[in-house]
Amino acid sequence: MPEERSGMNNLGNDPTGFADDTGGRNARDMASVGGLPTGAEDVVGRFLAEAGEVDPGLVQEQQSVMLQPGDVLLGRFEVTALLGFGGMGAVYRVNDRVLGEDRAVKVMLPSLLRSDTARERFVSEVRISQQLNQDRIVRVHDLNEDRERGLQFFTMEYVEGRTLHRLLSDSGGRLPADQALDITRQLCDALEYAHQYTVHRDLKPQNIMVRP
Repeated sequence: MPEERSGMNNLGNDPTGFADDTGGRNARDMASVGGLPTGAEDVVGRFLAEAGEVDPGLVQEQQSVMLQPGDVLLGRFEVTALLGFGGMGAVYRVNDRVLGEDRAVKVMLPSLLRSDTARERFVSEVRISQQLNQDRIVRVHDLNEDRERGLQFFTMEYVEGRTLHRLLSDSGGRLPADQALDITRQLCDALEYAHQYTVHRDLKPQNIMVRP
């Protein structure tokens, strides 16, 4: 049975889109066109279509955190794929050149970090996420800043799998009862643990990963 992983790295009320939900488009196949990688226009368009409450201006701001395959953050984290994006920024799969392993990196939108209050919330999110040490919750490793690029980001455990949203789409919108109950049970276990520290506030199929 699939094993879910709750995306606890996103603790706010921010819609999130995943490349996984657009047919698995991979950033390796993207070339730069007009500031956005080829194919990213489709990803952003679908995201806005599914989340009508999002200000279209978000599309332009996403350009500031759009990275290309081969880009390297801090001389260490090499971007290999765009995993998703949302109201807080973009998430990439990267290769950690020091440890020789894949990780996920969440790059924050600059506008969210311009005020002291916003920066404090960002640091607080990372600090809380680092406390969460449970098998079904994505591990958050460290907070970093690439001053040359003007980007702040944190690194996370990289999880192979599909979002629950994608799994439901591939299954025609319904899952077998035993599979649905198993995923729900594991999700409740994760939330019971997480609620000792925080409340997720953005729990939805797009933020739940189902592992093979």
